[in-house]
Amino acid sequence: RYSVKIVMEALDALNRYIVAEGLPLHTILVVNSATRTLRAKAIESLYFRCRELGREVGPDVDAFVERERARALAN
Repeated sequence: RYSVKIVMEALDALNRYIVAEGLPLHTILVVNSATRTLRAKAIESLYFRCRELGREVGPDVDAFVERERARALAN
């Protein structure tokens, strides 16, 4: 569990930087290796954390995820 904590802290630091710089949310592309998807909890966490950090996320979580995924893949 300690290594998971380290990874989560690193991803949060990256999210803080991404939001501060107005960059695409590349961390939205970090998925579970077994299922190749984001868990619902991870999606909600990203949505609320980005909102907390000042990013305009809109009212629809799914639309936010798709928009950020498209932005990340376009770069």
